[in-house]
Amino acid sequence: MARMKSTLCIDESRIFAFGWSSGGYFANQLGCVRPDTFRAIVSLSGGGPENVTCTRPMAAFFQHDRDDGSVAFSTGKESREIWRKTNRCTGTQSERDGCTIYDGCAAPVVWCETSTNGHGPSRSGTAAAWTFLSAF
Repeated sequence: MARMKSTLCIDESRIFAFGWSSGGYFANQLGCVRPDTFRAIVSLSGGGPENVTCTRPMAAFFQHDRDDGSVAFSTGKESREIWRKTNRCTGTQSERDGCTIYDGCAAPVVWCETSTNGHGPSRSGTAAAWTFLSAF
């Protein structure tokens, strides 16, 4: 990251971690262990973070399919719950474009659940992820 910052024109307030499957695990891990570096994370069909305790709020977006045969749906829900707790969400929620938006959070948390995509990222999920990141 230091090399990229020194050689490229980077808006350091808009650095995101975005990953699918094991990349989703990595995005969750980075958000937890490098909260000063990343503005938001996106995890598509991923899990984690693992073996760490997240202590700082992080904007987080998740998309997971109920029929994911590679990363269990419950694993994605566990990731979502880690960030809801870390971000101190109040428990209320609203719906938009098939996604759940958790309210009263120190940083936004969005959960998009699909049922026809298996392990692959969905078009609606990636579009919603882009909308989420564009807000920053």
